[in-house]
Amino acid sequence: MSHFDIPFEDKNSTRKMLYRRIERICRDVQARIFDNSIRVRDVQFREGRYAYNEMDKGEWRPFGDEEYWGRRELYCWFRQTVTIPASFRGREVVYAVDPMPESGCHSRCFQFILFVNGEMVQGMDLNHTYAILTSCAHGGETYEIALNAYCDDNDFRGQAKFHAFLRTRDTVARDLYYDLSVPLCAAHQYGTDDLPRVHILKALNEAVNMLDLFSHDAEAFRASAKRASAYLHEHLYGAQSPVRVSAIGHTHIDTAWRWRLLQTRDKAARSFASVLSLMREYPDYKFMSPQAQLYEFVRQDYPQLFEEIVSRVREGRWEPDGGMWVEADCNLTSGESLTRQFIHGMRLWKEEFGTDCTYLWLPDVFGYSWALPQIMKLCGIPMFMTTKIAWSQFDRMPHDLFRWRGIDGSEVDAYFMTTPTPGQPESSWYVTYNDVMVPETVTGAWKPSLDTFTGFTDSMVVSPRARNMPASDTMKGCISR
Repeated sequence: MSHFDIPFEDKNSTRKMLYRRIERICRDVQARIFDNSIRVRDVQFREGRYAYNEMDKGEWRPFGDEEYWGRRELYCWFRQTVTIPASFRGREVVYAVDPMPESGCHSRCFQFILFVNGEMVQGMDLNHTYAILTSCAHGGETYEIALNAYCDDNDFRGQAKFHAFLRTRDTVARDLYYDLSVPLCAAHQYGTDDLPRVHILKALNEAVNMLDLFSHDAEAFRASAKRASAYLHEHLYGAQSPVRVSAIGHTHIDTAWRWRLLQTRDKAARSFASVLSLMREYPDYKFMSPQAQLYEFVRQDYPQLFEEIVSRVREGRWEPDGGMWVEADCNLTSGESLTRQFIHGMRLWKEEFGTDCTYLWLPDVFGYSWALPQIMKLCGIPMFMTTKIAWSQFDRMPHDLFRWRGIDGSEVDAYFMTTPTPGQPESSWYVTYNDVMVPETVTGAWKPSLDTFTGFTDSMVVSPRARNMPASDTMKGCISR
C-alpha cells in the first residue's frame, strides 16, 4: 500500500481543537448547575406495601446512614423531615436521592413515588433523581418527605444504600449548559469542514469567551452566563430553518411484560406524576399517552392525580388518545375483541375527558390485522401509527407515509416513526418510539424519511420527550399535504 493511501486526520487542527475546547467548557458549566449540597439524615424505614394514608401502620425503625436495603420485588417506605438551611436563602432547592452513591444511580431497579407534605409530587428513578422543593427558599422551611419504594425483579442486581440530599440548582448555569451543549451536539452531525458546523462552532466559541469561569464570585459567573446565553439566542437560535420539528412528550408503559400487574399500576402513577411535575416547571410542555386502562388505574388508585390530568387535558396540554383500551395484540385477537378495544377505550376518553380519538397508536405491537382499517374507519379513526415493522432483521419497509387499505377496501393514513437510536450505524433501518431527545435522533428521524416527506409537508414527528404541538395535529400535517 502506498503511504498516500493511509487516511490522515489532523487532530490538532483548529476545527478539532475548537470543538474539544467548547466541549470541555460545557462540562465545567454543567458542574456548576448543582452548586451546593448537604446530605440529610435521620431516615425512617419500614417494609410492606401501604398506601400513603396508612403511614401509621407497620413497624417503622431508624435506617442507618450506610445501611443497605433491597431484594427482588420488595415494597417499602422511607420517610424523613428536612429543613432548608439559611445559606440556601434565595435559591432554588431540590431534594435528591442517590441509592448508589459509590457509582452513581445506574440501575433501573430502584423506583420511588415521592410525597412532600402529604402531596404526591413525582416518580424518582434512574432518569428522575431529584424534585424541586421550592423555586426561592427563605431558609428554615421544613418539609415532610415520604418515599414509596420498590425493587424491580427483572433489574435487581443487588442491594443499595439510601442517601438523600438538599441541593441548590443554578438555573442560569442550567440554561447556559443546554444553550451550549445542544448546538455542539448538532454540529457533530456535520462533516468537519461543513459550513453549518463552522458557523455553529464560531458562535459557541464567541459565547464561551464571554464566560467568567475563574472568578470565585458566583454572581460574576451568572452575569457572564446571561450575556453568553443572550448572544447565542441572538446569533444562533434566532436563525431560521426550513425544517420544523414537532416533538411530543410520551411514555410507553407495557401493561403486561416483565412485572406484575400491581407494578403496572404504580408505574402509571409514577410516570403520570412526573409528567405533571414537568408541566408545572415548563408551562409550554405538552404530552400524549395512550391506553385507557392506565388512566383507569390512576383514577382508582390516585384520584387527585387523575383530576390534575383532567385539568391538563382541558388546557390542551395533555393529549389522551390512541384508540384502544390497551395496545392490544393484533395477531391472535378476533375482530370482535379488537372492536371492543376501541369501544371501551374511546368511551373512557369521551366520558372522563370529553375528547374524541383521532388515531390508533400501536408502536409496540408485533403484527397488524388486515381488518384494522375497516374497524378504524367504522370507529371514525382516520390515522394509524407504529414503528415495529422496522425491527425486522431482513426486510426494510419501503415507505413510512402511505395509505393502508384493508380487506373490504377501507383506507386509513399510516405513519411509521423514523426516530433512530443514538450511535446506531447509518446502514441500520431500526427506528423506535421512545428515545432520548438529542440532535442525533432528530436529524436521524429526518434523513431516512426525505423521500416520503418531500411533497407532503415541511414538518416531521419525533417521538422523544419534548414539547411543541399535539401529536394528532402533527401527524395530520405530515399526511394531509
